[in-house]
Amino acid sequence: MKKFKGFIPGELINSIKDKKCILFVGAGLSSSVKRSNGINLPNWKWFLDELLEFAIDKRVIFSVNPDDIKEMIQNDNLIMAAQEIQETISNHDFGDFLQQVFRDKYVKPSATHKLLPQIPFRSIMTSNYDNLIEGAYTLHHSGTIPNKFTQEDLLNISSPLRKDDFYIFKVHGDLDRPNTIVLGSRGYQKLFFRSPEYRQFLETLFSVYTVLFIGYGASDPDLENVLDRLSSIFNRTIDKHYILLPDHKFNFAEKKRLLLDKRLEVIEYKIDETHTQVDAFLSDLTEIFKEQQMPEKENKKYDAFISYSHNNIKEIERLRSFLMDVRLSVWYDMELKPSQDIQNTLTEAINNSRFMIIVITKDYYDSEWLKKELEIGLLKQVEGKINVIPISIGPIDFQRLPKELQNIHFLQLNENFSIDDLKPLIKMMKRDQ
Repeated sequence: MKKFKGFIPGELINSIKDKKCILFVGAGLSSSVKRSNGINLPNWKWFLDELLEFAIDKRVIFSVNPDDIKEMIQNDNLIMAAQEIQETISNHDFGDFLQQVFRDKYVKPSATHKLLPQIPFRSIMTSNYDNLIEGAYTLHHSGTIPNKFTQEDLLNISSPLRKDDFYIFKVHGDLDRPNTIVLGSRGYQKLFFRSPEYRQFLETLFSVYTVLFIGYGASDPDLENVLDRLSSIFNRTIDKHYILLPDHKFNFAEKKRLLLDKRLEVIEYKIDETHTQVDAFLSDLTEIFKEQQMPEKENKKYDAFISYSHNNIKEIERLRSFLMDVRLSVWYDMELKPSQDIQNTLTEAINNSRFMIIVITKDYYDSEWLKKELEIGLLKQVEGKINVIPISIGPIDFQRLPKELQNIHFLQLNENFSIDDLKPLIKMMKRDQ
């Protein structure tokens, strides 16, 4: 199994450890599962495409031209297209379609699904109709079926949040109960605006627990509906939430707004054809909890984390030495031991530092890794969890700097800087001790 090449936030690991993290799973997690025809399980867009073709093959009479519905799907107007199909197709035919897609004999829990029971989530919510998550938990627990609820059950039972038992909540209904399936715009409106039990359940969940979203696209309608709810309860949200997404889906300004407005932090991964880094992310989490390497909650260990290019190691060692001479504790990656996991150790070091010193030199611009460290630091600064201090060593091209740094005052050093040149930096760091 590949290692995850991104950063796993220490706060997320602590939330899982404390049984305060709920996993929210989208269609992407099932999309690697193949059916007997060799085609993967559909995401929501493909699902609607297949459902429309199924209805056409069944000679269902539409009130509009089916080509118009196809165009709606192609233009990502998915909820409206779903409503049009749902009003046209009979419940019996829709049930047959669900069975045809998800009851295929080849559709079984994937290796990705089987990682989930190894991570101590408080519960799992999913907008998927399939039973692959339930299947993975049943296999892991030697045939014991996990508790499962849909939005309809909230009308007749007390909230599953009131008990300590693990459960799976099917947000948009369950394959085995076609009458619970939410598909079109009216179903969404009923969920969010006419069902006080469901609304209260969601508001409590997002106010009290940390939620990790996996398997969603950045413009997924399921996700957008939930995030709209997050905006309305922002002031009551205790912890922030996380979403695992391919890199470059959001720019820095968008990530900042998600963090400030919806308390949602983006965890990025390098995308490939089969999204292998999603498996790597979950696999790394299983290893953390298997080996009980959960980081302890504690005060900041370090005064500064230094982000730099290894081409400048001599200058960095001199900078670190000067700072340590005035009794400031400094972390830099030369302290890594051969057996340590790089990404998790770096994440923990950043979380445990009061300042992040970004060292800009002529070698900085070619490093994607350093740009990622900078983005993490700036987002944590938005939350008030770290202070980012940029310094330059030697001549640099200020026009090539990331835009987020161009309006920040720099401490500019020459290559032969002395401890006297660091006095403004030392004064700032000592002042906030």
